[in-house]
Amino acid sequence: MSTTNKVTKVQWVAESPDFSYYAVAGIEENASEAFSRIALWKINANDGSIAWKMIMGATGSGSGLETVYFTSDGGVVVGGYVAATGPIGDMVFKSAGIITEANPFIAKVSAADMAGNTAPNSWVWSHTETDATYKGSTKSLRIDSSDNIYANVGTRTSVL
Repeated sequence: MSTTNKVTKVQWVAESPDFSYYAVAGIEENASEAFSRIALWKINANDGSIAWKMIMGATGSGSGLETVYFTSDGGVVVGGYVAATGPIGDMVFKSAGIITEANPFIAKVSAADMAGNTAPNSWVWSHTETDATYKGSTKSLRIDSSDNIYANVGTRTSVL
């Protein structure tokens, strides 16, 4: 019997507007693959059980989430990075991230997917910033009352 060693890192936790669950953003990396993947968990608030876990990412490059924020319709917007050029150890990944060679990424998970008991397999929409000026990660998000998204991206603290 073989076991896979996994590195899991939680970067952000947000409580649902109805207080029934938590949306948890982070990474998961299998030791055999050496690259991180986007990880989003839905955790039941009553007992701490994992309702579902969504893992996404391309083979041969690193990706992960660093932030999650609820929208007015009950969906969530997540932020992080994709297309990192090396494994976690090569990215000097620390709390809140110091990703320097990746593309900032944001995406939305629908309210229906967040309310469900099955992990989503796609985004409602996503945006990957490929302008080299903004290399790095989406480290934080804020969404105003009109659902305008403000994202702090890159290593030079730019807001898109």
